[in-house]
Amino acid sequence: MIIPPDVREGMVVQLLGAKMTADKNFIFVKYINIFIAAADARSMKVAATQMGVTPSAITQSIRQLEKLIDCILFDRQERPLTLTRKGRSFYQHAVEFKKNINISMDGMIRAIKQDNGCIKLRLLDSLTPIIFPISEKLMNGFDNISFSTGLSLHGAIALRNYDIDVDINIDEHYANDDMVFSLPLMKEYFMLVVPKDYPGKNKTLGEIASELTFVGYSDNTHMKLQVNKYLKHNNISTNSHCNYDTNGLLFKYMARGNCWCITAPLCLYEHHELSRHFSFYPLKHWPPSRTIGVHVRKQESHHIAHIIKKIVTDELKQRVYPVLQENIPWLNEQYFLIVD
Repeated sequence: MIIPPDVREGMVVQLLGAKMTADKNFIFVKYINIFIAAADARSMKVAATQMGVTPSAITQSIRQLEKLIDCILFDRQERPLTLTRKGRSFYQHAVEFKKNINISMDGMIRAIKQDNGCIKLRLLDSLTPIIFPISEKLMNGFDNISFSTGLSLHGAIALRNYDIDVDINIDEHYANDDMVFSLPLMKEYFMLVVPKDYPGKNKTLGEIASELTFVGYSDNTHMKLQVNKYLKHNNISTNSHCNYDTNGLLFKYMARGNCWCITAPLCLYEHHELSRHFSFYPLKHWPPSRTIGVHVRKQESHHIAHIIKKIVTDELKQRVYPVLQENIPWLNEQYFLIVD
């Protein structure tokens, strides 16, 4: 769209006028503070010392204020410094003006501290079936809370960009990040999943890879990166038939048989009814793991992080871990540690 020159000029003048008004208001408040300090001290020099500026800066500011309101405030012939008649009247209004500003500021600060607002929480997909059943408990702690899920890397980016307030995510994304405060929730090691009727216990990883079809996670996921590192470390090559970005699709495809994968115990929780199709084994030789925590920006939302941690860890202990251990009998704190 082409803006005509006369309209464009008018827009510029309007914007400049708004800026000048804002600057003028800011300067006026600054002059008020200087005027009150000089009137109370009855000396430009003493007021300058109190405010940490030079006497000439005080004098110049008072002159600018007098010019701004078109009124002489001080009788400069008198010693100590004396207010004029209009200066005494202006002083009363100025003190009330400053008092009201301080009251407004205190009210704003209290409101900011007390108002939780809408807490934007993002979490790993594998934690979704845990969080949503306890969303009512979370709502009791906050005025309003919204949930979102997605790739773990995107969650870390969103927290740093101020798009979310809390990220329940993998700690690795926040390693050595001085801008983020973290509370650990749990640590879990990855495991091997094969068909129920497959003798996986007696097979090496190389034999499994050559006899079954590997099913993996999609690119750019933390799971995919960790699994690839592990396979490379053990010199295992795979031709992944399918890659999924959700646990539901992965386990449903696995249930068709003749497939294997590497995943984390928590990923099974939502789909534990499919566990009858699988056998689970702990990985050997440098197994990958992931540590999950509650992450917030430093200087913000620490109390929120502690509330969420308490609610989520209670849920992990009371409801999630018993279900997982029922389906994975060898699971213990060595492989699935909930951090109090």
